[in-house]
Amino acid sequence: MFAWKVAKFVKSNAIIYAANQRTIGVGAGQMSRVNSARIAAIKAEHAGLEVKGAVMASDAFFPFRDGIDNAAERGSPQ
Repeated sequence: MFAWKVAKFVKSNAIIYAANQRTIGVGAGQMSRVNSARIAAIKAEHAGLEVKGAVMASDAFFPFRDGIDNAAERGSPQ
């Protein structure tokens, strides 16, 4: 629930990685949810945080599974 609450206040195509009521990475404003997911993971890595084990939330549905597959490759169980 926490990650979805954060997504509500982020620009379109928001992807949020969160763990333990803490934001791990945020990606938004991209034409593609896949790119938003990648950016969120990159921001987490730059902050020294791990996406592995974090949940992923989005401000809308994924029209294709590629964004979810990308998150799974990075270790997010969604």
